[in-house]
Amino acid sequence: GDGKWTCNKDGERNCAHVSTCRHALQKYVNVNLEARDSRVQDEAALGHERRETAVSYLEIPPPRWAVIVLDDRNAGPQIPPLREPPAIIHLAATSSCCCSSPRYLYCPNTPIRQQPCTIYGITGSLSTTVEVQACGLCARRFVGPDCRELGLFNFNNRIIFTHDVLNDYTSAYTTSETPFAAWVTIMSRRYLVHESPTPFVSEQMFRTVWFAFVKLQRFENDMTCPECGPCPETTIWDGVTLAFNRKHLLSSLQPPTTLHEKAISREKTCYVTGQQLIPDSKLRKTVRRIIVGKRLALSAEESDDEDDEGEEEEEEGRNRGKVAHKTTQEVMKRVELIPYACEQLTQVNRGLGDVFTTHFGVGSLLNNIVPNDVYRRLLLQIVAEESVLQMAIRSALDLLNIFTQNPNTTNASALVNIPALHDVLKYEFRLYKRASTSIIDICKWVVQRGRTVLAKLL
Repeated sequence: GDGKWTCNKDGERNCAHVSTCRHALQKYVNVNLEARDSRVQDEAALGHERRETAVSYLEIPPPRWAVIVLDDRNAGPQIPPLREPPAIIHLAATSSCCCSSPRYLYCPNTPIRQQPCTIYGITGSLSTTVEVQACGLCARRFVGPDCRELGLFNFNNRIIFTHDVLNDYTSAYTTSETPFAAWVTIMSRRYLVHESPTPFVSEQMFRTVWFAFVKLQRFENDMTCPECGPCPETTIWDGVTLAFNRKHLLSSLQPPTTLHEKAISREKTCYVTGQQLIPDSKLRKTVRRIIVGKRLALSAEESDDEDDEGEEEEEEGRNRGKVAHKTTQEVMKRVELIPYACEQLTQVNRGLGDVFTTHFGVGSLLNNIVPNDVYRRLLLQIVAEESVLQMAIRSALDLLNIFTQNPNTTNASALVNIPALHDVLKYEFRLYKRASTSIIDICKWVVQRGRTVLAKLL
């Protein structure tokens, strides 16, 4: 590792990429995963810290559009946007130098000097003056104002950005995944249109400033799922790969369907049928037809097709009447299927039949009761055309069995891997302070059915 190392991305010889590669080389040479190149460790760390450390260092509240309810209760007041640039940005007690940690702060007894600086806003740049003070620790940099209360972000006492500009890129990136290069081009054109005295900064400079800015934003530590916590047991990933780079096209690259010459061959393997929670396909289809679509009603509203303003309006009214009549017929057919579904679901499981009758039965239609959507989602999961093990894997079945033996909120919260059932339990505990007997009966049935299917597969 004594040769010359250069990074094609950063154009430097001692960036974080070079440091990582040199450490990786030592691991291969020494056949030791813990090996490191001690000659570049300290230098690379200093270089990386220097690029991402700004003069501003105080916490910055997130923009109002990014504040959630919990943040709104705990966060302090929002910093108002900069309307007019101050003639002089003065030093204050919070002013500091970025050369060390903890920081070297402003000293009232040390001489102060003024120097020009540029403030980069939404539509153009502004020139003003900033007070600085020689750092008594590094003797190379200067103590500068934090500027947070002004709605400004002081990067290096010469380049200062308004919070609006930096938050604007955050908004663009989180909305449409705007890359730095595209956004800097947009800003450069905007500066040109508004005849800004100073053009916008380069892509590399803006990227460095933005990362230093967001590192100070107070997004709290609540960017986690409120149900699963910071480390969920099950995660779903999605991604799109347009094409591989040509350098990855090696002779060892083969389609995923290629069989290895030493692969085990199982000639007698056959698919196990009937893995659904409800084996009866007709019943599954009937339940889906009832609960999916327009909300059911025992009486259809009559459409007003009368129109005296001409033949075209009358024709349009007749067409609307035909559509309404067809819709009414479909609704009535769905209503006629309800008694059959109630009877068959009760034979499969009494609790399942009770839940369907209570929320989707004829009685609920007569009383004009609108069922909560959590029960609809649960029934759709139960009558899905997929294996019961898609709904609840083995570990989830074990947790569900524990809940049936002791149906309390603690055991119910552990069922996050069965979302449809978990939502129903959360709803009932919040509304009734307990789980209904019918839902507990359904849980026992799901455990029994799941273990039966699992035993067939094994």
